[in-house]
Amino acid sequence: MNLRTGFIATLGAIAGCTTSASTPPANGPSEDQAAALARVDENLARLHALNVFDVGEMIVQLPQEATSCYGPCPGSEPLIEQAKGEAALRLDDFVAAAEPAAKTVTADACAQPTIDANVAALNALKVVEVKGLIVEQPKNNPTCYNTPCQTDIDAAQAVTCERAGKLASIVEATKGL
Repeated sequence: MNLRTGFIATLGAIAGCTTSASTPPANGPSEDQAAALARVDENLARLHALNVFDVGEMIVQLPQEATSCYGPCPGSEPLIEQAKGEAALRLDDFVAAAEPAAKTVTADACAQPTIDANVAALNALKVVEVKGLIVEQPKNNPTCYNTPCQTDIDAAQAVTCERAGKLASIVEATKGL
């Protein structure tokens, strides 16, 4: 499996290398998880296509006992694959909620503190890295001495505010994940 964007691993404190776990080792991802793993790149592309926020990598929360060595601990591969499968299922759920929500624009979501709070809320879900709202930049206009005219600035701000409204809708739709 080739994860184009890789994954972010939440690591515990680095301790001595151990393969003993407090729970019995998993047998790896289930069939549903394996199917979700196969869709990771597609799901990340679908989020990117929403053109609302900068999408980073899928976040995989690895169990501490699998990562308490300098790298993956020997014998922890099934635990790591299980964690990747669980993350891929969460990504499936996130995309399923985000796509329809992005068709709705929440009013009054354009203030920068609101945008920052919404980006933080999506990051707190720990499904994907959300780098920030995509901000539309006004184009330079030759009729305004090759700088943006006020109408260009206003149009760019309107697009950015629409994206902020979609971001707020996505946050609302994904709260339960």
